[in-house]
Amino acid sequence: MTSGIVIRQNTFRINGDIPTYYKTLIDVREKTEVINGKLTYFDTAFLTVANNKIISKNVKQVVAGTAIRPVPTVRTVYIGKNTLNGRAFQHVGSNLDTVVQLPSYKKGIISGGIMWAVNDKSVKTIQLKDSAGKALTKPLTLRKKALINFNWKPIYSSKPKWIWITSKVGNKVTTKKIPLYLF
Repeated sequence: MTSGIVIRQNTFRINGDIPTYYKTLIDVREKTEVINGKLTYFDTAFLTVANNKIISKNVKQVVAGTAIRPVPTVRTVYIGKNTLNGRAFQHVGSNLDTVVQLPSYKKGIISGGIMWAVNDKSVKTIQLKDSAGKALTKPLTLRKKALINFNWKPIYSSKPKWIWITSKVGNKVTTKKIPLYLF
């Protein structure tokens, strides 16, 4: 299907210095491989980083990507409920496409957030739809901030739910859908 990584419910204790400039706990790198004589690039489809305890004097970001090409290294990041020295910590770096704060469901309301990676300059519109493409919420246009929260009360559908995210930079518009995972 797609490549993905889940880092959940761990304790990271870093006693020394993180020697990289950005002081990133998790740095996802683009993979290359020669296939049939042609250099092929591979990104990571999903990364979930949740419920981790980080103990360190100099971590500045939970996750970032290191790209070879000028494209995101990770297509979708689910992040949330991580702590740094006992305080909530969800900072992300660059080269990440869509960063979703872990959605939750309570009393008919789906709550979550969309975060922008450092180098993301897009305007985003989000909408919840079912797997058949039926709209379950109205579209919501988000203004760029470190984190924009959303609260949806969707109409009922027994089909799997997807978050449709439309990103616009200048005249270029891309739409992608990501599965709704509730935590």
